[in-house]
Amino acid sequence: MLADSFTNYFYDFFKGMGMNDSLAIFLHLVISLVLLLLVTYLVSRIFRLILINSLRSISKRTKTQFDDYLLKHNFFSNLSYLLLLFVIKAFIPLIFASFTDYIPKMETFMDVLLVIVMIWTLRSLLKTINSYLKTVDRLKDKPIDSYIQVFMIFTWIIGFVLVFSILTGETPWEFLTALGALSAIILLIFKDSILGFVASIQVAANDTVRIGDWITMQKFNTDGYVQKINLNTVLVQNWDKTITSIPTYYLNTEPFTNWRGMEDSGGRRIKRSVFIRASSVRFLTPEEIDELEKITILKDYIQDWKKNVGKKRVEDSKNKSFFTNERNLTNIGVYRTYINLYLRQRTDIHQENFLLICRQLPSTPQGIPLEVYAFSKHVSFLDIEPQKGDIFDHLFAVVPLFSLEVFEYPSGKDGRSKQLPAIYNIGANKS
Repeated sequence: MLADSFTNYFYDFFKGMGMNDSLAIFLHLVISLVLLLLVTYLVSRIFRLILINSLRSISKRTKTQFDDYLLKHNFFSNLSYLLLLFVIKAFIPLIFASFTDYIPKMETFMDVLLVIVMIWTLRSLLKTINSYLKTVDRLKDKPIDSYIQVFMIFTWIIGFVLVFSILTGETPWEFLTALGALSAIILLIFKDSILGFVASIQVAANDTVRIGDWITMQKFNTDGYVQKINLNTVLVQNWDKTITSIPTYYLNTEPFTNWRGMEDSGGRRIKRSVFIRASSVRFLTPEEIDELEKITILKDYIQDWKKNVGKKRVEDSKNKSFFTNERNLTNIGVYRTYINLYLRQRTDIHQENFLLICRQLPSTPQGIPLEVYAFSKHVSFLDIEPQKGDIFDHLFAVVPLFSLEVFEYPSGKDGRSKQLPAIYNIGANKS
């Protein structure tokens, strides 16, 4: 009796004021729903404050971060909204007890809201799982975002099917059967997502790219670190701080360079050449050899050469074959040896398990290249560039000690100091 009097209270009140039946029903339903929403909201608010504050204090005492992420992504708040909707739905038959024609429509509306809030709650849970898995050391560099996005898509698809089923009264299977006829359109719409999902699985299985890897991809002018691997895109922060977005499936279809192996090995390659002017290459005289012997790095090398070749050198010096004997030293050969020995004594260059050599490459119009091919112990760009500068500053500075010249194109200064005076002299002689 009490329930009946409550459900008809506002209707009877408005009828007593002389309103017509339709307006009294409308106002009764509106006020009843507003009161129900207000009461349930207040109860839910109080419940959430008590629950969430309790959970916050509990999460501070736990070692796991999972409960912290549940709070961060509002999982419990969304769960409270879900409970709120269940309470409202339970009271609908009571509110509409005298107006049974409205009950099915309101229940349908509430079912749709329940599905949407359920999806939102699952979304919070998936975001929580995503954030938590990224804190696991062995999963930090894995494309977790891609898999979470796949589950998210399936969740929304299931929710859409359920909403359609609720609104039409058809079973989900009938709706899915109807979708089968539209499979070509669906595949076209979700083409990038499907390709991205397959690519994410292949990338994870083959371990070709991880989050934090330095990659270069010429097609997209990309050179930087992988920030995020999503279902559809890979975000790369380039060295100039720009962000490049690459479709995920291109990681399997387009060539790219991953520098992870270099970073993991602890050795970064130095490959740079000193170009020697060919006209400055010649044999060293005995006096020059004696002078170079005073250089600490070359002392043992030259003494060994003198010991092994000394007698033959004296014999050759008595005839014209001295400078044509293949056992005589050239300035470029000694300089190349000096570079090798200099690199061998540097502690910031890998001496074992890595290639270390100074080699002479085929001559070019720019001179004779002496290429330094070594591996630094520094892999950071900020560390290796100053190191390379120090090495080649030294190598350029000692070139004159070997009576060599570094090749460079003539500049204006060269023309003024060498060519112009000669021209003036010719003109002066003619006059």
